[in-house]
Amino acid sequence: MAIAVENLLEEKARKFGANKSSIDFQQIVVDSTNYVLDDIENITGQTTNRITSYSSTVDLAQQLWQGTLSYGLDLYINDQGEWMIQPTSMSWDRYYDKIKTAYMRYLKTLDLKSKFGDVDDTD
Repeated sequence: MAIAVENLLEEKARKFGANKSSIDFQQIVVDSTNYVLDDIENITGQTTNRITSYSSTVDLAQQLWQGTLSYGLDLYINDQGEWMIQPTSMSWDRYYDKIKTAYMRYLKTLDLKSKFGDVDDTD
């Protein structure tokens, strides 16, 4: 199941005390989401779609990636400087660890066993 950015917008508006109807805050969430998606793609090599509005969806498995995406949004929204709600000294390291852990969990869902067909012994 894909991740609905609108749900993340509502979650972050509550967390940061922002108005989810604010065009500025919506754009910050869209930009921050794309930054996180870029990080996921750069670290894991897993391609993701960039979003253009808060009504978009992210083409990653919700159960595997929503927590990581949400945490990354916190960091990038904090990085905007207007909504500082937590210290970020160790947060970036934790964020990158969350990406790597989520990717490792994703890889475990793949069937990587090679399958051999019939081999002809004819010469």
